[in-house]
Amino acid sequence: MTLVTKSSYIDGAFVALGNSSDILENRNPSNPGEVIERFERADVELTEHAIAAARRAQPGWARSNPQQRAVELPHRHPGCTGIS
Repeated sequence: MTLVTKSSYIDGAFVALGNSSDILENRNPSNPGEVIERFERADVELTEHAIAAARRAQPGWARSNPQQRAVELPHRHPGCTGIS
């Protein structure tokens, strides 16, 4: 299986991958030799952008209830299963 390196999801969108060689591998806990996902690590600038976006989103998120969040997460982030 060929793995695609994933980017950060910030402010409702995936950001373009940079040219970083700093990759985080997510490994299968039952088989540590198996890499199941790869992510490009965020640099300082991207991290600050993500923090600012999270601060803007926090008031609305705090007003929502768990059921709304469970519906919203998979809608905004494909692959996310939401809250069970």
